[in-house]
Amino acid sequence: MHSHDGIQDSFTRLSAPSALYEHLRRELSRCERDGSALWLIRFVLKAHSPYEFEVLSFAQTLHEICRVEDLCARTGELEFILVLRSDEKGAHIALRRIWEKWQIDPEYSALECSSISSNTGEGALELLNRLELEPTLTSL
Repeated sequence: MHSHDGIQDSFTRLSAPSALYEHLRRELSRCERDGSALWLIRFVLKAHSPYEFEVLSFAQTLHEICRVEDLCARTGELEFILVLRSDEKGAHIALRRIWEKWQIDPEYSALECSSISSNTGEGALELLNRLELEPTLTSL
């Protein structure tokens, strides 16, 4: 079954970029009201071949580890963003769980990641642009 509604990525069944942007707007408004933080974790697969299998496998890893209130989106061919309602400790726990699950199989490609928390008054585009500029980690 394919999704043509712009809400889900038709290949991975993760959220599509348009759903990510809407979710970020809502969550940033909520954070502004209640003073909480939002964490974003960006993952980039350094796929060798066949990359389709690895993309689907990584999407499944995200599905298995993420909570209902989290949002997992595929934002590029090999790029994923996880949005967490969490503090720094919770974000690092989620990151470690995903990282460890992915690193179990040496057949899988390398994984890079970066993470940031939202700032008061920051918009979705500002937050995503800042995430893009954040240095990436290749190991934990």
